[in-house]
Amino acid sequence: MSDAVLDALARALRLDDAERAHLHDLARAAGTSPRRRRKPAAPQGVRPNVQRLLDAMTDTPAAVINGRTDVLASNALGRALFASLHDTTTQPPNHARFIYLDARSHAFWDNWDHAADDAVALLHAHAGRNPFDQDLTALIGELSTKHPTNASTVVAGAPCSSRRAKTVGAVSPQLSQLCEPHLQESVICLPVE
Repeated sequence: MSDAVLDALARALRLDDAERAHLHDLARAAGTSPRRRRKPAAPQGVRPNVQRLLDAMTDTPAAVINGRTDVLASNALGRALFASLHDTTTQPPNHARFIYLDARSHAFWDNWDHAADDAVALLHAHAGRNPFDQDLTALIGELSTKHPTNASTVVAGAPCSSRRAKTVGAVSPQLSQLCEPHLQESVICLPVE
């Protein structure tokens, strides 16, 4: 399907920029076979110079997160702030897994529904860009089987919160409120692809 047709469809459906990009990703994926589309597994980490940059940020928590919400790297304050996320035997630590499968996440996030909706939007956007990502498929399968009450949210993208109807979100900086009594500020989470 041509970009012009997809753009016309997006206009008719009144899609925003994130939804339009997702539509283009889905159309591209539909015309690609899994054998041609498969990419080598992305490295589970960052280059040493990126880690040095993170470590140089001594006054703010910082992390590098991929489209599956895996934490690829973080600085000391990031690891301290998200200690319960990093306190796992499954590597790399994963925000979606923490949100859906760890009871501590409800106490950690000021608005758990918002955090869960954001995780779903990120996973759906990543699925649109990389529909044959086997690690993403495994993650969604794990979330669906280990937390069946939320399976429809993760797989179908139904928002947790009645206030938020979007299930595909633009990957952009946003403020996430944490329930940490010793923190008086919000934390900026910057997901990267």
